Amino acid sequence: MPAADIRLESPQNVIRALGGEGKAVLEKDTIEWHLPAGHIVDIPICPQTNLPLVHNFVCSPEEKENHRQQYGNFSAFQATEFDPLPTGEAKHEASEHDCALRCCQCVADRSNQNLSGPQKELLLWHTRFCLNMQDLQNLMKPHEIRDQSGNVVATKPAVIPTKYKSTAHLKPESYPMCIACKLATAKARSDGVNTKVPVASKTGILARDKYEPGDFISTDQYVVKTPGRLLSGYRRDALHNFFQGGTIYQDAALKLVRVQNQVSLGAGETTIGKAAFEDWI
Repeated sequence: MPAADIRLESPQNVIRALGGEGKAVLEKDTIEWHLPAGHIVDIPICPQTNLPLVHNFVCSPEEKENHRQQYGNFSAFQATEFDPLPTGEAKHEASEHDCALRCCQCVADRSNQNLSGPQKELLLWHTRFCLNMQDLQNLMKPHEIRDQSGNVVATKPAVIPTKYKSTAHLKPESYPMCIACKLATAKARSDGVNTKVPVASKTGILARDKYEPGDFISTDQYVVKTPGRLLSGYRRDALHNFFQGGTIYQDAALKLVRVQNQVSLGAGETTIGKAAFEDWI
C-alpha cells in the first residue's frame, strides 16, 4: 500500500476502533489477532526481520463497501488503499501464512539480487542485535587466548556462527546500508553564518573617560577608483590632482562625524583635515 496513511498497525488501535474486546496471541511463528466480531487474523512472523508482517492482502468489493460505511474516518481501513482481485481470478491459498510469504519485500531476503549473501547475513545479525557491524564481525571471528609471554593457550570459537566465511571479513565500504544507522549518525550542517555578540563591558572602551570635545578623535580613510572633481577650478587639472579619497573623522565626546575629501591620503593632508575638524567642532 504505497499511499497508506498508516503502515505500522497495533492490535490495540484496531480493537479500540472496532469496539468490543479482543486480544493478540503469539503462536509459534504467527501472531493471532482475535477481533471483537470473532474473526481471527493470522499474521506470520518474518524470518528475516523477526517482525509480524502482512504482504499483498486483498479485500472483496463487499468488504470494501462495508468498511467504507463503517470506518470511513479510520485511515487503516480506507477503501482506496485496497487492491482486490477481480472475481474469478482469485486463487485459493492454502493458508494466510502462505499468502503473506508469497510476496516478501525484506532487504535480507534471498530473492534480493542487490546484496550478496555475506551482506545479507551481516545485515540480518545487525537487525537482530542492534550492534554496529564492526563489533558483529569481531563476534564472528574465533578469538585466541594468550598468556603473559604471548603464547596461544587456547582458541575460543566464534560467538556468532556464520553461513559465509567472508561475512566476518567484509570491508567497511562493502557494508550494507542501514537507514536507522544513517539517521542516528546524521549531523546538522553549518549554515556558514557567524554570529558575534558584543561584550557590554567593552563597548566604547577606547573612548572611555574622554568627556571633552577634541580629547579623542577617531579616523578612517577610504579610496575611490573614480577621481572626483575639485571644489575650485574648471576641471582642467590632471587626474592625479583630483580627489582620490578622503578621511572620516569622529569625535568621541560629541559623536560628530565629518568627511574630508583629499587629493592625497598622506600624513600632510590628513593632519590638515584633523585640524579643520577640530576648528569645526
